[in-house]
Amino acid sequence: NLAGDLRELAILITGRHISAQYEFFAHAPIGIKEGLDPEIIESIRLNEEPTFSDETTALVYNFCKQINEFHNVDTPTFDAAVAAFGHAGVVELVVLCGYYSLIGMTLNTFEILPPRGEEPFTER
Repeated sequence: NLAGDLRELAILITGRHISAQYEFFAHAPIGIKEGLDPEIIESIRLNEEPTFSDETTALVYNFCKQINEFHNVDTPTFDAAVAAFGHAGVVELVVLCGYYSLIGMTLNTFEILPPRGEEPFTER
């Protein structure tokens, strides 16, 4: 199983990629609770490239960005993810991105707004 901060990072990247307002803002505090750097979360919210202090977090970010944008990952990223997390961990990353894409699409279709007090995304 992936560590909680890495799991939440995958969810946040996916939620932001498809502009799923509720999904992103519901998982941001969970990510912080799991130990994800709030600056990384804010960069993702702003559609900016985060700065990472460790290679593992950067690897998950790159893997999830690629799979969301291209529906696949390049060989070096795949190989690095297998080395870091094993095949089961790579499957978990793919499933997280796929599952939260489904959830985000559902939330978007039914126009579920972000939780009260959160500033909605202004662009996709």
